[in-house]
Amino acid sequence: MHKILLNRLSVVLFLLLLQVAIIVWFIKEAAEYYVIFNVVIMLISIVFAVKAFRNKLPANTKIPIIMLLIVFPISGIFLYYFSLENRMRKKLVKNYKNQTFTLESLYIENKAIRKQLLQENKEIYHQSQYIANTTYLPAYADNYTEFFDDGKPFFDSLLQDLKQAKHFIFLEFFIIGKGALWASVLDILKQKVKEGVEVRVIYDDIGSFKTLPDKYDKKLEKMGIHCVVFNPISPTISLIHNNRDHKKIVVIDGKVSYTGGLNIADEYINLKKRFGHWKDAGIKIVGDATKSFTLMFLETWHYFKNSSEDCSIYLNIPQHFSEPSSGYVQPYCGDPMNETPVTRNVYLNMIQSAQNYIYITTPYLALDQEFLEALFAASNRGVDVRIVVPHICDKKYIFYVTESYAKELIPHRIKLYEYMPGFVHSKTLLVDDKIGTVGTVNFDYRSFYHNYECGVLLYKTTSIDAIKKDFQTLFPKCVEVNEKYMQKHFTPWRRFLGEVYKIFSPLF
Repeated sequence: MHKILLNRLSVVLFLLLLQVAIIVWFIKEAAEYYVIFNVVIMLISIVFAVKAFRNKLPANTKIPIIMLLIVFPISGIFLYYFSLENRMRKKLVKNYKNQTFTLESLYIENKAIRKQLLQENKEIYHQSQYIANTTYLPAYADNYTEFFDDGKPFFDSLLQDLKQAKHFIFLEFFIIGKGALWASVLDILKQKVKEGVEVRVIYDDIGSFKTLPDKYDKKLEKMGIHCVVFNPISPTISLIHNNRDHKKIVVIDGKVSYTGGLNIADEYINLKKRFGHWKDAGIKIVGDATKSFTLMFLETWHYFKNSSEDCSIYLNIPQHFSEPSSGYVQPYCGDPMNETPVTRNVYLNMIQSAQNYIYITTPYLALDQEFLEALFAASNRGVDVRIVVPHICDKKYIFYVTESYAKELIPHRIKLYEYMPGFVHSKTLLVDDKIGTVGTVNFDYRSFYHNYECGVLLYKTTSIDAIKKDFQTLFPKCVEVNEKYMQKHFTPWRRFLGEVYKIFSPLF
């Protein structure tokens, strides 16, 4: 039942049926008032259609709402609020606006690094400055980075680092699921609390709605683990609210940080089989760049706690480590309160800079026309563009949307691959052996515009080689979705559903 309630497609269908039911009721029980009712609703829907048209979002994200407002105005009005508007509770928005702690207020850029980057590569410098100017998160030099191409080595490393914590641990995840993996993490956290280590946890209420018991934050607090539940589900209608915390962040003592596509649940290390082999990716950072992830975590924490604590003790951490380091690292975040779709533009900037190849992994593909044109332009100037998506899906309708892009990509010589062993959940982008990103951002409307997201831009780091090796290992495990494959596997009904779902994909 919970799965149905949390399914956005189910909500859309329910609202459409609701409108039909209201119309039928008026015709049967209050026919004399139906014309007046219909005129009022149509006038209201026109107002909302104008608002949707003036929205700054791309055209293909507005079209389904405008269509519904015209044809099914009652449903369209509801869906406007829950699909186009970035809606948070008034109290939380007030906290956000009034909090003394912001990324901007603690922004510190090393001008020497900025100058050094400008001298090395002007194009990368401009990409870096875009992130710095829109998120207030700077670039760092000489950090150690380690890329993980699967969940088990990622969490093996993380568990070892958690055991070494001396001062504080911050964890922020979209999903925390009870099971063997979370039990291992929780045992360490409880032990660290006994040792006097400060432990804070943030999890998203909808992300963890089906995987954690009710009021689980209270249970953690009793263990000495401070906890925030992001955007709690209340009332029931908020089940379809936007603005979810999709970030995955671990900070240990302000020196070590982790991010990537992985949540804390057993399927992410393939202890639990849901959709074949779960392919994911993450990255570890040791060095000054961890400060940016500390800032992201604390900003979210203060967003809900509305406190005025001195955060300098978590930021002014002396960095002494012996791991080999190279290149530049720049964490970044996506914030729906920011009118600029930063995460989308980071991807776009990388794609537009490509000269040799673009390799992408994403579980979901739902792109606007500008994004598609950037991929087309890259391929048409001779860039090898390859996109890897799942073969075994977690959501059928989103899978059909993803596959529907094949007919648009193929004429431009862009290769779409399906990962045959199972489900690709990693969100990686690699360009020309020199610049890459690993993070939480899917190639879809929800990640680009509604969710809180994060990632890390990598330039000339040793982890770039590891990301390329992962792609080289990945391609042979995939099947290319070409004309022959489509003719064999894409039935007319499957193609039709893909095109219909694509139109309404921003609603999901």
